[in-house]
This record gives sequence, structure tokens and C-alpha cells, in this order.
Amino acid sequence: MTPYRQILKNAWLTIRSRRGLWFFGFLATFWGVGGVYEIILNGLRLSTGRDFFLVKLWQSIAVTGISGADLKAAFFVRPLTGLTLIMMLLIIALIVLFFYWLFTTSQITVLRACAKGPGRDSALAGFAESQKYFWPVFVLNLGGKILIFFIFFLLSYGALAAVLNGGVTILGFSFYLVTFIVSLLLVLTISFLVLLSNIYLTVKDYRLKDAVAAAWRLLFANWLILLEVAAGLFALTILITIALFLVVLMLMAPLYVLSYASIVLQSPWLYYLSYLAVIIIIFLLALVVTAGLTTFQLAVWVGVFGNLEKNQLESKLHRLTADKLNNT
Repeated sequence: MTPYRQILKNAWLTIRSRRGLWFFGFLATFWGVGGVYEIILNGLRLSTGRDFFLVKLWQSIAVTGISGADLKAAFFVRPLTGLTLIMMLLIIALIVLFFYWLFTTSQITVLRACAKGPGRDSALAGFAESQKYFWPVFVLNLGGKILIFFIFFLLSYGALAAVLNGGVTILGFSFYLVTFIVSLLLVLTISFLVLLSNIYLTVKDYRLKDAVAAAWRLLFANWLILLEVAAGLFALTILITIALFLVVLMLMAPLYVLSYASIVLQSPWLYYLSYLAVIIIIFLLALVVTAGLTTFQLAVWVGVFGNLEKNQLESKLHRLTADKLNNT
């Protein structure tokens, strides 16, 4: 059986030898599918509806301040203005779709490259090859987000409404809590299903229907292992986030010294330039950490997938429980 630490080591060796993937890993972060934050906190974010694809598209259009009444008036009073508005909305929609194409293809590029293991082949060439998988992966990712959005909308909002209408009672709160837990479990299931299906699509060249069916079988047989990996990656992400926060604090410390020096020297430009330098350093550091972390997470999931396919991975919790029972 392959231990988890070996998968982590192989994932690190892969992303260290393929640093070109980090750029695509950073872009894949914006789609969110496959990352540990997506799996653990997906439903918590999507329960507000703010991260739903169609909501984001509507928000992009809403920024223009154009309402349905404006469109109606424009078409009937000034047809040329109406056509101009339609063209502007189409351009906004195309821009949004372009970025989702970029994020999705970047995710595919990372998955396919990580499946090859350590190497130095061109990441750009892999990006070009990954475009043929765009539509099935995009449909799968979008379908997963739609399901997650409506699960939380129907279950969580419905339970919350029941609690509010019936007052704050123990029964109402218990119903809401159970409903929320069920919703979260469904979100975890869908997230894992989308992740595994994406790997089957891009690494194994499965068709969409076959990929979902194979992913479901793998998920059903190894759900405990997937939960353990997700929890481990989540803990690692929290530790890295704390470390990054401490580094930011260390970088901010000299800024206070320079601000005092600027007052003594009566040179505000010294403060402004040092402040700008610190902000740029923090931004670049956060960018590199985000890119590396997302790429590492996807590499780990590809490694877990490969070992599960070969039946070479065992749940650590199951192994510890079995050892304890044997000792007793």
C-alpha cells in the first residue's frame, strides 16, 4: 500500500520540476474546482449564491446599470441604441466566457501534466493539447456548481425559513442543523464526483457519461480515503495561510520604522515608496503561494486517483482501527 506521504512527495517533485505549471495553477484557482477550499467550503460560499457562474455573469452585466426597462425603451424609441446595448451585453458575456475558457483549460493542463509525473516538457504545449477537453470539463464543472447552488438554495434556505416562521425553537433549530449537514454531505459528494470525473475525462480519455459513472464507483468505494485527503490538504492550507500571514507581518514591521524615519527626515516620498514596495512584495508572494498551492493540490488528487485505480491506497483511519482491534 502506498502511504500518503509518498503521494505528497511525488506531488512536490512533480510541481517542482514543472514550474511552468504554476502559472496555469494560478489561473485554475479562479474556477475553484478541485482545490481543497472548493471541496471543504464550496457549499458555505455558494449558499449565498455569489460564486455561482450565472450569478457572476449577471453581476458583470448589472455593473453597466442597464435594466429591462432601459432595453425596452431603447428598442422601441431608439432601435440603433437598442442594438448597441445588445452588442455591449454580448461583448461582456463573451469576455466572461473567455475567462472561464482560460480557467478551465488551465485546470485541464495541470491535471494532464501532473499525471505524467516529474518532467520538463513544455506547459504551453500541454495547454494547446488540453483545449480539446474544454467542453466536457466545462459542462461538468458548471453542472456541479448548478447542483450545489440549488441544493443549498432549496435545503438551507428552506430550513432557515422554517426556523424563522416557526420561531427559534429547539425542534426548528435541530431541523435546520440536520438539513445543513445533509446539504454539506451532498456538496462534498458532488465536489468529489466532479473532481474524479475531470481526471477520468482528461487523464484517461473517458467520455463524459463513462467518466461520471466510473467516478461514482471510485467515490463509493473510497469515500473515507477521499475525506482524509481533503482534510489533510485543508489543514496544510490553513498552516500555509498562517505562515503567509506571519511573513506579511514581518514585512510590515520595517514599514513602521520607515514611516517614523520619513517623519524625522520630513520626506513623505520615503514612506510612499517603501509602502508601495511592501505592497508589491506581498502581492507577488501571495500570487506565488496561491499558484503553488493550487498546483500542488491538483497534483495530490491526481496521485490519489492513480493509487485508487490500482487499489494501492488504504484509509489511515481504517488501518489504525484495524491495528487497535488486533492488539486487543
